[in-house]
Amino acid sequence: MDKNFTIKSSRRLYPLFAVLLVIMAGCGPDPFFIPVESIEDVPSTGTIGKPLILTGRVNPGFASKTSIAWNVVNDGAIGAYTDGDILYTFAIGTVSNGTVLIEARIADGMAERKDYTQNFSIVFSKGTGSTSPSAFYSVTNLTTWLNDQPGNTAGTAYSVKLIVNALSNMSNAFPNNKYVNLDLSGNDFTSIPQNTFNGCTRLVGIIIGGNVTSIGANAFYGCSSLTSVTIGGSIAATDMGSSGLPSGLLAAYQANPGGGSGTYTTTDGSAWTKN
Repeated sequence: MDKNFTIKSSRRLYPLFAVLLVIMAGCGPDPFFIPVESIEDVPSTGTIGKPLILTGRVNPGFASKTSIAWNVVNDGAIGAYTDGDILYTFAIGTVSNGTVLIEARIADGMAERKDYTQNFSIVFSKGTGSTSPSAFYSVTNLTTWLNDQPGNTAGTAYSVKLIVNALSNMSNAFPNNKYVNLDLSGNDFTSIPQNTFNGCTRLVGIIIGGNVTSIGANAFYGCSSLTSVTIGGSIAATDMGSSGLPSGLLAAYQANPGGGSGTYTTTDGSAWTKN
């Protein structure tokens, strides 16, 4: 009889022990948690203008948290930003080398709500013959970088390259005191939607890739600083006429055979010529 009583009591107590364990786990640190001690084997050198994949080996390898987030602490005057685990760099002016300080962060790497962080210095030099403009892979990153740069003039406009799957509204992409030459060549999209650059008064020049065959209405309306347009392919004259580009550019475009591809410039916004 005593034996039966013991068995029944154990069955009743078992759920209580399970609940107690859950409560204890929620009230204190995980007794099995293994903190991060260091991050090793992070790249120490790179080439300006060439994307660098950021990698790191977490020590110990069996730490409870191992996912690394990367962030630029100091761009070393060469210009740098991260997008996931890729570090993009670009030369500013005549700068040919610099050291970028990046932060590696592992959320909850030390304990719950206590991140592990470690900084690394990466030395960048300019590659031989590297003359391509700065490359950005999202409009947000482009705008963020421009916000960090000093104000300039139309004559010293920043030359930047944008690589995206499709163009969205760029009306707020360029800060009011930052003039920009924008290179869209090399993209796969075939159209520039209506109102894309509407009101971009700091857009000085634009290169439109050969894949683009159509431009939406008022895509360039209000681009009062625009003085250079390079057209890589053939765009219908009707699209050009409704795009908001100056009528002088349309006339110069229509005057050239073969679809009018080429670079068109103006000094006063009215008389455009093909170079």
